[in-house]
Amino acid sequence: MAATPAYRSPVKAFSNEARARSKDYAFLFRASGVLFNGNTRIDGSLPALRAIKSHMVRYMCLADPGGTALEAETEHQFKERIKSNKDDRLFQGNIIHPHTPLRLMLEEVKKNQVVYIAGRKPNKARNIAQSYGFKKVVTGADLLDQNLEMFPFDPLKVTGKKGRTKTQALPDGTSTFKPSTKNKEREPNLKRKLKIDHIFVWNEPRDWFLEIQLIIDTLISQQGYIGTVSTKNGDTALANNGWLQDGQPKIWVNEEDFEFGTGYHLNRLSTGAFLEALKSVWRAKTGCEDLEYEHVGKLSGLTLEYAHDQILRAYARMMTEKGLVGPVINKTDVQRVYVITDNPEKDLEAVLDFKPEGGAEYIPILVRSGAWNGKGEQLERKPAAVVNDAMDAVVWAMRQEGVDAHREIFDVPKRLLGLVGLGEVVREDVMAERIRLRRA
Repeated sequence: MAATPAYRSPVKAFSNEARARSKDYAFLFRASGVLFNGNTRIDGSLPALRAIKSHMVRYMCLADPGGTALEAETEHQFKERIKSNKDDRLFQGNIIHPHTPLRLMLEEVKKNQVVYIAGRKPNKARNIAQSYGFKKVVTGADLLDQNLEMFPFDPLKVTGKKGRTKTQALPDGTSTFKPSTKNKEREPNLKRKLKIDHIFVWNEPRDWFLEIQLIIDTLISQQGYIGTVSTKNGDTALANNGWLQDGQPKIWVNEEDFEFGTGYHLNRLSTGAFLEALKSVWRAKTGCEDLEYEHVGKLSGLTLEYAHDQILRAYARMMTEKGLVGPVINKTDVQRVYVITDNPEKDLEAVLDFKPEGGAEYIPILVRSGAWNGKGEQLERKPAAVVNDAMDAVVWAMRQEGVDAHREIFDVPKRLLGLVGLGEVVREDVMAERIRLRRA
């Protein structure tokens, strides 16, 4: 159980005293399963966001692994899903995609190295990667456009024909490697051949078969030259029996969720399921126990570091706008961050193990509104609280901060605000009587 702040006498919600305490804490929301499921808003999520915004508490939202939109586009999508007003600025500057931290990769990497992207909509993913500064991005469609023999079956929407995914020429005039038919013993001539330096699994691909085949081809290659085979593979004198010991590309994964909640009554498979399939094929192909990759999306240490930096920057911006301090980021400007999630499998471990510079404590709150419903599962790592939804999570956290928070006051629709005073807690029977009198 996470430690809670020292006891302070409670102050009324929406009071100046409550807003004064906002600098001490912040929120980090998983969007899917916490704010909405699919396109359906989860009850209480909209007033929960409005409540923390009105208290001037900083917060960030971790977007789905869609990989098909930039932050500004996702802001519009979120507002539609949560059914907020057009003038609500609930998500402006508050969204982090699983791929957003990839912005931080070295400029040398983004400018000169080749990235292979696998995902739901590879061309959209390519466009986003290019907006982050990556100059050389390749998709499966690009490779098949060079050589259809790389995949002996009818690929799904990737051949580059009319009505299917568009292709681009390979970077720097390169082509995929084909061995010599005359002298198979000769060292492969790799001049002007495509070398893949990184593999980005942006999200769950539509054509698992194709993407697994092309990723495996790259991982068994010589230094990432797809179409080659490393002579080190299977060498028992080398580490890992020679597999992945020849400069093959590193895999970067945006998200590990095995499944997620949607508008359908059963959870749907997600990127984590694709990864399990890829690892199983790798294990069968090589005999290696596991396939290593770098997790950069929600809720990885890299994403938490990025989100923490954005939370600190948000406070610095807010203070600057008020003319109180200069734009200096102080790593002790936040003491506690409440992370609201519906995924106990990965998130609790990541949050509880995260120790940012400056000493802020990350406190997980688990909700039952998404993929996890709290039934039939013993948790290895324990959250600070288990609640029904985002509203209950916000109320619980603000009470820890000494704010006299109650769902009844936060969850009041705008049309009823005249019936309830700020900070007033109203029982259901009293509220019903006030509504009756207003209608009379």
